[in-house]
Amino acid sequence: MNFNRQGAWGLTLGLMLSVTLFPIAATKADASLSLLNFLISNETIAMSQVALPKEIEAEIRQNLARRTKLKANQFEIKQATPQTWADGCLGLGTANELCTQALVSGWRVVMGYQQQTWTYRTDDTGRSLRLE
Repeated sequence: MNFNRQGAWGLTLGLMLSVTLFPIAATKADASLSLLNFLISNETIAMSQVALPKEIEAEIRQNLARRTKLKANQFEIKQATPQTWADGCLGLGTANELCTQALVSGWRVVMGYQQQTWTYRTDDTGRSLRLE
């Protein structure tokens, strides 16, 4: 009889703890998600106040010159916007391509020559470069 009371008491205490602690765990998860969203938005704001790095501009110009057979200095930067891409393929992965599933900071750059434009996506180093 004594064992049954202790078992019932332990079960009751366990249920009380799990009901009490579950909202705390959910609150911590919500707080972590809010912190992540805050950091991403602040990074985007901070990056929007920064000019396109010259190294990235040079990579894009060289890539576009190879594609078009025009001189790299003939292209004009129409727009350069900091972006945070959802994956390592900068949001442009193909069906058979494996892309890292991590946020990637970088740039979306629109280049122009006469009436034609090209839009590039890069990471923040310019090593990963993709034409939209």
